[in-house]
Amino acid sequence: MKRKIKNKHVLIIAAGSMVKKYWDKINRFIKENNVVIVGCNSINQILVPDYHFWGSTRRWKKYGKNINKNSILILPPNFAKKMIRKYWKDSYKIYNPPERLPGSNTKIHKIIYYYFKNITMVAILWAYQKKASKISIVGMDGYTFYVESQLKSKEHSQHCYGKGFTDGQDYVLCRRKDIRNYGRLKNLYKYGKSKYGFYFEIITPTIYVKFYNSSYLNIKEKYIGKKLSFDKKKNLKIGKRKKFIKGCKY
Repeated sequence: MKRKIKNKHVLIIAAGSMVKKYWDKINRFIKENNVVIVGCNSINQILVPDYHFWGSTRRWKKYGKNINKNSILILPPNFAKKMIRKYWKDSYKIYNPPERLPGSNTKIHKIIYYYFKNITMVAILWAYQKKASKISIVGMDGYTFYVESQLKSKEHSQHCYGKGFTDGQDYVLCRRKDIRNYGRLKNLYKYGKSKYGFYFEIITPTIYVKFYNSSYLNIKEKYIGKKLSFDKKKNLKIGKRKKFIKGCKY
């Protein structure tokens, strides 16, 4: 059953490890608040969302088989129909808004997915456009919330599935992605307030500390690593050829 977004509190569930770690608190929050749940990528082992966004063809090919038929599927325009139909025979929605944020370039960023390069931010913009009254996010940890040694030893994970380097790329590249994402989030944060009248909030521990509100779930854990630095251009350089770690769970 389709749930309306307008004037509703939307909870966006990203696939970071904090979702699994603090699921009891998140689940209690869901039960106590009349939220519309929007899932991003591979989160079906945790819950069945009302709406389910996918942005990575690589992740879709690996985890798309787990999607639940009770969710409303939302995909980018660059997903091939043959690839979609491998796992999904029902109707689905394509999200391709003409809306652009300050800093995006229509020649380079032909679709909004190319600007954000992050499915959670796409879902945040969608929730704003659907006239949500409030937007909360869980599981947007950042790829380098934990130090490299903790990921290598698989003491912690980048996602709520698998162990260790589940993003599949080395720590330096993951750090650069975090820096890029922080910049994009800042633009989206200001844009959401100026155009739609309110800020979104991340309510589980995150490397993106500017947007973190710990009061909702009463979580004591905080990011204690190095601040994300925009000082050096090399910190933002992400090559087109991405090398994946052998044996990763990406």
